[in-house]
This record gives sequence, structure tokens and C-alpha cells, in this order.
Amino acid sequence: MKRLLMTQWLLAFRVLLLFLSWLIICVLEQMRMLHESQQEVEKLKEENNALLKLVSSYSVDTLRRLDMLQVSNEKILGDHERLMAKLKWCRHLPSEASRI
Repeated sequence: MKRLLMTQWLLAFRVLLLFLSWLIICVLEQMRMLHESQQEVEKLKEENNALLKLVSSYSVDTLRRLDMLQVSNEKILGDHERLMAKLKWCRHLPSEASRI
């Protein structure tokens, strides 16, 4: 009887050790997955920062180009206004046909 009780305790102890081993393996696997997720998050943060820098540099470049286009458009509008004024002035001059 004592021997049977001892065998049952050993079996229970082995089952407990097996369960604890399985539990430790699960915890270690979860920690590994968490570590991989954190590494992926860091990688994505770095990519995001690189993209933000790229977009901001494009934004600055685009703003410069828009500024240059605005200056160019203002110059064209000024030239157009001068030419229109000149054209109106020329229309008021007597033409060769009307002088004859």
C-alpha cells in the first residue's frame, strides 16, 4: 500500500513537472513573440520617420517650386498688362489708311 501511494505521488509530481515545463515553454514563446513584435514596431517607426523626412523635404521643394511659379505668373501678368496697355495706346494712334 505504501509503495502504491509513493508511486501515485511520483506520478503526480511528474505530471506537475510536465505541466510546469509546458507552462514555461508557453511563457518563453510569448516572450519571444513579444520581442519580435517590439522589433517590428521599432522597424516601422524608423521607416515612418524616414518617410516623414522624405515627405517634408518634398513639401519644402514643392513650396519652393510653387513660389517660383507664383513669381513667374506675376511677371507674366505684368507683361500682359503692359502689352495690353501698349495695344490700347496703338489703337488710338491714327493708322496710315485713315491719314490718306
